[in-house]
Amino acid sequence: MKGRRKSTAAAVADPVRPVSTHSDPDIITPAEPSPILVHDWPIDHVKPYPGNARQLSDRAIPALVRSIREFGWRQPIVVDEDGVIIVGHTRWLAAKLLELKWVPVHVARGLSPAKVAAYRLADNRTADNAEWDLVLLEKEIGELRDMEIDLALTGFTSAETDRTLTGNDYAHPEIQTPNKGGSSKTVECPGCGHVFDR
Repeated sequence: MKGRRKSTAAAVADPVRPVSTHSDPDIITPAEPSPILVHDWPIDHVKPYPGNARQLSDRAIPALVRSIREFGWRQPIVVDEDGVIIVGHTRWLAAKLLELKWVPVHVARGLSPAKVAAYRLADNRTADNAEWDLVLLEKEIGELRDMEIDLALTGFTSAETDRTLTGNDYAHPEIQTPNKGGSSKTVECPGCGHVFDR
């Protein structure tokens, strides 16, 4: 298409992934693997979704800017067939700050408007459902520190990594610390340090 640069692997339109029939209509099983095609798009062709319910924190975009600078693009922005973002609003905003002219894009073809809306919410919500294993997190951060990697590239603040390495309860509000005395969980306020039962 004129005005759009295409990667060599994306010379044809994105195919709709074939599916096989299944006894459970809610389960879709790919009939055979198909590649996820990624095109390079001019950034101005990508449209933000005006109803995006996911609010970004002040630290989210700068952290992603550092990540893109250090690691490059490793995840495309996912758009619908009209070029509206489904997944990747933060990456799009980071690219704007970096003044990039082109961004990698995957077009999610074959999805109904309802599925596009559900996918947009699910991508954000599923990340919220994950929890951190604080023992493994401490090990990972410690190993990165020993390799003299800038820990800011992980997206955690220096205060958060310091607290993790010293064995203190983690201060990030999205990380839940199991209560050793029972099955309940607590979460610590990053502002005042008060611990709340969940």
